[in-house]
Amino acid sequence: MLLIISLAISIGSIVCWVLTLVKLFQAGKTLEGVLSICPLIGFILGWVRAKELNHTKVMMIWSVLVVLSILINVMFASTAPDLTPAVR
Repeated sequence: MLLIISLAISIGSIVCWVLTLVKLFQAGKTLEGVLSICPLIGFILGWVRAKELNHTKVMMIWSVLVVLSILINVMFASTAPDLTPAVR
């Protein structure tokens, strides 16, 4: 169940990233758009230009999805079986 939730959150994050890329290119920010191919840079530049591009709502959603992704993945990892004996 956690895996499905994690997948849905990841897809939502990818959608927000693509929307940010499109918004940067539409605003004529070609260099920033190319640099934003790396999602971390896209996230940072998206927040830097959020008000200028009228993109605050998408950036808020993306931020919530990132936090949820971290929480869900930590929960998923804590329910996984211990693999230490298999490594030896």
